[in-house]
Amino acid sequence: MTIDSAGSYRLFFLANVRSLTNKRDDFDTVVRLNHPDIICLTSEAVSIDGYDIFRKDRNRQGGLLLVMCDLDYRVLDCSLMKYPA
Repeated sequence: MTIDSAGSYRLFFLANVRSLTNKRDDFDTVVRLNHPDIICLTSEAVSIDGYDIFRKDRNRQGGLLLVMCDLDYRVLDCSLMKYPA
């Protein structure tokens, strides 16, 4: 969690998940209960309603960096590709 100069906070969720398939229900529950402002995953592509999705694919061995930002925030500059492109 980070606090800005106005005293409000931003909630970040960061996870390195190998396979989200068998953990998807748990992941959805954590997001629904905590409603983080920004979600960062290193894993596979996933989408959640209410978030802009940005991704950076790794090489042919798989994996990616996935950043999801709450739609209430405007992303000013991001070098990751918006998904879907």
